[in-house]
Formats: sequence, structure tokens, C-alpha cells
Amino acid sequence: MPILECSVKTCTHNADNKCQLDSIKIEGRSAESTDGTLCSSFKLRKGDSFSNKCECSPSERSEIVCEAVKCTYNADLKCHAQSIDVCGRNACVSGETECATFKCK
Repeated sequence: MPILECSVKTCTHNADNKCQLDSIKIEGRSAESTDGTLCSSFKLRKGDSFSNKCECSPSERSEIVCEAVKCTYNADLKCHAQSIDVCGRNACVSGETECATFKCK
């Protein structure tokens, strides 16, 4: 499973730039660049959206279900990159996030 870095500070699943989820989903079936992808697991943090107040441990590695079939790292709808980076620092909706690791075949 890839190491999942996440700079989306406004996501409720983000803790210290790591995702607390064991599995996330990247969408972008027809994506040909990073801006055609998004993290559909994004959930807007309520309240103080700029602090990482989490009571659980972030995952070191996560399973990435990936619909970006044109990505080099996609095999059978799973990400096989060694690590990925989800970005969208001030995102309010999942469409403002993206997989920065996406590389078109």
C-alpha cells in the first residue's frame, strides 16, 4: 500500500499531513493531468478547520482505490505508486482536491 501524504488541512481525516483513513478513493476516470483528479473521500472539517484536532492515529500507508485509469500507477483500479500526495490546501469540497502524484501514461 502507498504512503499517503495529504496537505488538505481542511479535511476532517487529515492529521499531521497524513490521512486517518485506511482506504481512500481518487476519482478522475478521464483525467490526463493532476487537475482532472480528486479525492472523493474528502470531508470538510467542521469548526476550527485549520487545526489538526484528531483523536486517532494517522495511517502510515493507505489503500488507494483509483479511477484515474490513464495514470501510470493505476493497475486494476488500485494505486501502485510507492507514495502519493493529495493536495488542495484550502479545499471546501472534494473537487478542490487532487492527486499530485498523477502521471499520465
